[in-house]
Amino acid sequence: MTDATDYTPPKVWTWDKANGGAFANINRPTAGPTHDKELPVGKHPLQLYSLGTPNGVKVTVMLEELLALGHAGAEYDAWLINISEGDQFGSGFVDINPNSKIPALLDRSGAAPVRVFESGSISPRSSARSCRQRSRHGPRRCHGCSGRWVPGRSSAAGSGISMPMRRSRSNMPSTASRWR
Repeated sequence: MTDATDYTPPKVWTWDKANGGAFANINRPTAGPTHDKELPVGKHPLQLYSLGTPNGVKVTVMLEELLALGHAGAEYDAWLINISEGDQFGSGFVDINPNSKIPALLDRSGAAPVRVFESGSISPRSSARSCRQRSRHGPRRCHGCSGRWVPGRSSAAGSGISMPMRRSRSNMPSTASRWR
């Protein structure tokens, strides 16, 4: 046995054993990138790397709602990460999200880029960031920071929870009041 200090992990990991099934290239028992691949970067401060899955859509919907409310700080560039082809295991994506899961966001608005991943983390950060920028323009109430949007979208119920609550406010005031 060699000394543990002699080991240097490779820059790019390789997994040589296929585990079969339709999702064999999505779930791997290794950590780190499997191939070198740089991520594209657009002109906006927020760079969103995702796919149209339920978790991927949560962040996109939230950013679009903030933009519709006039939050200029929510401007973003969206880039496709094709999980069926293993894009989430590319070196550029793993640099942002070491868990290799979508969505991932790179916030380049500050002095140093900030990596944010998992929809439950991206949503409150982006919402708070937009509210800070908006507060500079006047004392208007910031709807994005109210805490109403994130809990329902981050729960197991996903975005489907808000519609029944909106329809049932008059019928179930105690339940609906939790989401106001």
